[in-house]
Amino acid sequence: MIKWEDVDSFVSKFCSKYIYKVKTPYYGREDLYQDCWVTFDKCLKSFNGKTEQEFMVFFKTALFNHIKNMRRNISKEKEAMEKYSQPDSEDGLESLVNLHLKLVNAPTFIKKLFEVLLSPPQSYKDAEHKIAFENNATAIAKYFNYNPRKVNYLKDFRNYILS
Repeated sequence: MIKWEDVDSFVSKFCSKYIYKVKTPYYGREDLYQDCWVTFDKCLKSFNGKTEQEFMVFFKTALFNHIKNMRRNISKEKEAMEKYSQPDSEDGLESLVNLHLKLVNAPTFIKKLFEVLLSPPQSYKDAEHKIAFENNATAIAKYFNYNPRKVNYLKDFRNYILS
């Protein structure tokens, strides 16, 4: 039988040893510690072996895979930030003014979409729509009663804002 103290000790040491690989301003050691326990729970549910030693090998492999996936996601996020962030003026006001000017002159659809995507959801239904909207042109088109086959609304929205 797996001893709780042994696993807790292993998880604490693992977090201390590997946090440097995944630490970001919004993700720290405590978050990694929680992720380790979520991974432990998933491993318990899916483990088909017989011995403690086999389980610990399975658990360690799952943790290392989790770290690899997180590193991949962090690097993709950094690449996206570098690709889409544009150098602003010293106070960033110039880019806000440009965005405001674009939105004032934007077509109604763009204004509606911008409002829906940036406003916090007021109800569970709004939250469902917001989740469905992320990179889903069909859901957006249906929400606004547009034909989703005629225009790729997300592409138009992105192109308009970034132009």
